[in-house]
Amino acid sequence: MKGFFQSLFKIFILIALTSFGVHGQLVQLGSTESFETDGNGSRYTSGEFDDVDAEDEHFFLRLQDGSTKLYANMSGEDGSFYWVMGKLDVGANPNNPVGIMELDPIDITGFGDLEVRMLLGSTQPDQYENGDYLEVYASIDGGADILIGNFEQNSGNGRLRQDTDLNGDDNGGAPELTATFQSFTFPVPGNGSSLVVKIEGTNNSGSGREQTTFDNIQVFGQQVLSAGALATPTSVSSLE
Repeated sequence: MKGFFQSLFKIFILIALTSFGVHGQLVQLGSTESFETDGNGSRYTSGEFDDVDAEDEHFFLRLQDGSTKLYANMSGEDGSFYWVMGKLDVGANPNNPVGIMELDPIDITGFGDLEVRMLLGSTQPDQYENGDYLEVYASIDGGADILIGNFEQNSGNGRLRQDTDLNGDDNGGAPELTATFQSFTFPVPGNGSSLVVKIEGTNNSGSGREQTTFDNIQVFGQQVLSAGALATPTSVSSLE
């Protein structure tokens, strides 16, 4: 009788592993992009510009605390450097009226439950107006951009607040961007062989002194292990 139940148990384990696969430990994929060195054109592509003739407010640049372009210093950044979106609706901006950064593809082969993590903030958090936003996208295997993170200013309080359900409206009680970097995690649906992360935003030229900041971008995933990698006749027989 004991042998009968052991055989049934082995059959159940094999069916479960074959049907569903098993997820491994959450691990980082690729390298952290912390912008401590200039990677424009080698690790990422950006619409970098600096319109020095527009009151020094119109730019999309990699900066650090102490820069004369910043309305205020940030706190909580990783290392020294981070990227800053100033006012963007100006002819000198190659992507007028938005700022865009696209990271180089990351190999995600064999991984699921993907997520993108990053630090986000603002040097002047109370200066945003309707129409200002920050969006985070993911694209798998060259497919369409999928919105995974969104921050809007449509609550009338002057701050970019997270749109947690990604419907285009900020959500009451959701996190707001401040002069202290905060860590955000954005789940990515689907899987494939390569993942591209894109950041897009705009700050208009109204009366606000908007400067949106981002830093320390990472991708994580869980390895999907096949049944063949986990169970063999030898390993199952060890259950006896």
